[in-house]
Amino acid sequence: MIKRAIIAFALTLLVRHGTAASEEGIAMHGSPKYQAGFSHFSYADPAATQGGHLRLASVGSFDSLNPFIVRGNPAKGLGLIYQSLLNRSADEPFSLYSGLASIVDISSDRRRLHLRLHDKARFSDGTPVTATDVRFSFETLRDKGRPNHRQYYREVLTLEAPNDRDLIFTFREASGRELPLILGLMPVLSAKFYSQQPFAETHLSHPVGSGPYRIKTAEAGNQITYERIRPFWGDELRSMKGRHNFDQVTYKYFRDKEVAFQAFKANEVDLYTEGDPAKWNARKKDTTYRSVALSRRLPPYMEALVFNTRRAPFDDKNIRKALARLFDFEWINKNLLHGLYQRTGSFFEHTPLSALNPLSTTEQETLKILGIKSDDYELLDQQAFATNLDRRNSLRAAKKILREAGWKIGPDGMLIDRNKKAFEFEILLVDRQYQKILAGFIDTLRKIGIQAKIRMMDSAGYQQRINQFDFDMMIARWGQSLSPGNEQAFYWGSAAADLSGSRNYPGIRSAAVDEMIQKIKASITKEELQTATRVLDRLLLAGHYVIPLYHRNSVWVYHHKHLTYPTTLPDRGLSTDLWSMRPIDE
Repeated sequence: MIKRAIIAFALTLLVRHGTAASEEGIAMHGSPKYQAGFSHFSYADPAATQGGHLRLASVGSFDSLNPFIVRGNPAKGLGLIYQSLLNRSADEPFSLYSGLASIVDISSDRRRLHLRLHDKARFSDGTPVTATDVRFSFETLRDKGRPNHRQYYREVLTLEAPNDRDLIFTFREASGRELPLILGLMPVLSAKFYSQQPFAETHLSHPVGSGPYRIKTAEAGNQITYERIRPFWGDELRSMKGRHNFDQVTYKYFRDKEVAFQAFKANEVDLYTEGDPAKWNARKKDTTYRSVALSRRLPPYMEALVFNTRRAPFDDKNIRKALARLFDFEWINKNLLHGLYQRTGSFFEHTPLSALNPLSTTEQETLKILGIKSDDYELLDQQAFATNLDRRNSLRAAKKILREAGWKIGPDGMLIDRNKKAFEFEILLVDRQYQKILAGFIDTLRKIGIQAKIRMMDSAGYQQRINQFDFDMMIARWGQSLSPGNEQAFYWGSAAADLSGSRNYPGIRSAAVDEMIQKIKASITKEELQTATRVLDRLLLAGHYVIPLYHRNSVWVYHHKHLTYPTTLPDRGLSTDLWSMRPIDE
């Protein structure tokens, strides 16, 4: 008790005399790219034009301004009004720099993190951000927030706040080396605002945040406009230079993508991202606006048809494997996608983390420890989503697997199981563009006696269904970084399989997968991370939890000529927080 009081007194003296931590960063592995005294992130332009109004399109609707709970459909762009404790750079696997706080100290074992709040940090109502707000945010998100927040923050053993500016987190031994960085990304909420607004409820009250914008107007289901706070307390942070350049940002909502594009054409929207290859091929020729393909350097999204393994018959891996053979990517790419896509074969495609790389000695040893024969995983079973199998062989292979699993053709031509139950299921969709893509797949299934139907839903109903895992099959998308970590438990871990709102959509429960997630979390070196991730990738692929679809390595964007963006792009390609108005003299 006496020792704690002495430490608190010493910290108070430091704060009173203005001693501040530097803007040095922390990297997940190795050293951060930007060293002490850096001027700005290399992909940001500090000389960017300030001002103007950016209007963006969103399809669907919103009914809430609370993005931190599972309930409701929150508005786009709410991240603009919140500032996290630390800021992440967009051209490194995982490094953080000063945000609301600076790093004072982090222990070598990553089990203790000391942060100090910036003395100028303010909420949008002008009140200072204090340790009380951080504690409130941490405890509220841990106890009532979205599943990922609850899962991560429960790994914090203690949070001490010896004064209004200093925060000391200690972490459980098995929490993993990434957790201090995850805590650094924690958004800080206003304790004062939520003393008057119940946190666990959806609401349309304008939240008080500590980020560079505040909400100006919000019309549920129609549009939301954010206005830049000038001056903003964080303008001088090196991690904020050249970012958030517009005076206003508006998200306009439309009932479908075609209506949104027509609004772009009518100059009601400034920027539009394209997802349809046929339309991209046609529309990029229009010279009334600019069309750009912005390169991404991150692993491509794993976009896939997801089997809900919580339900029969998809609880049988062989059934999943049989159906995976029937998705004819080559035909779809040639006839519907204009040859612009590649088949996805890994959750970490085009990186050293991918299982598509040759099986290494360390991977073999890891598989052996897991009790798995490495021979079964060296080539995975690429037949499951190969691109060169003809349809006849695919059908023959799938029929053989189904027959061995006990399915046979009934009197009406439908596949039936031993209990004479027909093989039929529903594919839940929210985006109509997939209907054409799935038509051929559904037709192939019908040829072998399987009845699949598409169920289109509005965005709110769809989100509610997938939050509760109320589906047979759906299309999901998982993004990965070059520094996978604790989020993998939220994606694939057994504990997340029945956690409402988690992203373990397939319902994976695998001791081997859980073991690899733990190894990823505990990785100290890049080599350890690579081995653990590649084995995880092999386990996920060999489990046939999804039917991988396809990807491209760029973002297709149309924008009007009054917008511009930096010549150096971040790894994710499109980052509207870096865009600005084109100078008048150009």
